[in-house]
Parts: sequence; structure tokens; C-alpha cells
Amino acid sequence: MTDNFDYEGYRRTHRAQLQEKFRSPDFAAFAAYYGAKVPNGLKSLYECKDLLAQVTPVEITDARGILEIRGFFPLTQEWIQANSCYHGKYFCFGSGLEVESFLISISRPERIFVDHNSDGTDIEEIPQMSFEKILNQTMKLCQQL
Repeated sequence: MTDNFDYEGYRRTHRAQLQEKFRSPDFAAFAAYYGAKVPNGLKSLYECKDLLAQVTPVEITDARGILEIRGFFPLTQEWIQANSCYHGKYFCFGSGLEVESFLISISRPERIFVDHNSDGTDIEEIPQMSFEKILNQTMKLCQQL
């Protein structure tokens, strides 16, 4: 990443806010989308299944390589607005699901990055996705499972 994005600053600044939102049951719906669509997302979700079980009524298993998440909650625009962290044109989240590297933003980002290692060492740019597209794909996945 060659921009002026302050990755370390965002981790420090938003750690407490992200810890709080991670405890929200609405996280389950986004986790379903995340686990199915983000590279390494399934592995990351499975590794965090014990923590997720403590904070959301979610069951995650990797049996036969299939992701199963039960206990969905609607991911509404109001909830995201109330739980968003803004970084202008950037939308970033880490595939490790560590609290300090999970970020949701409904701003209209010019560029979107996935932090595969959740430590800033392997950051990949992915195609732009609007809030509506993320929400629609999340809901479609929830209906399929």
C-alpha cells in the first residue's frame, strides 16, 4: 500500500469502539458474508468460533469445508450507521477478525482493501463495493443458509 493511509493510527484510535461493536449480535450477519466472500474468511471465522459463540448466537463449523452459521440478525443500515468508523475514502477490514482490525464504513470509498494478515503486512485492493451491494449480498447469503 503506497498511500498515506495511517493503518497503525486506525488500529489505535478505534480499538475500543471495535471491541464494543464486535459484541453486537448484528455482527453475525456480516460474519456470514465475510466468511463466504473474503479470501481466508472461512478459516478466520472458524479460528474465532469460540469468541463468536460468546457474543452472538452463532454456530460455525468447517465440516466438509462447508461454512454453517446459524442465528442470523438483520444487518440494517441504521445499525451500520450507529457502529461505523470513518476513514474518508477508505474501507478496511482484516481477515483475521481481530477486534482492532475490523472496520465497517458506509462512506462511499474510492478504494477498498483487505488486510489478509490483520497486521498491515499483506494488504490487497479489492473491487469497490457500495454499502447497498454489501447489504444485498449479505442478505442473499443469509437466505441461502
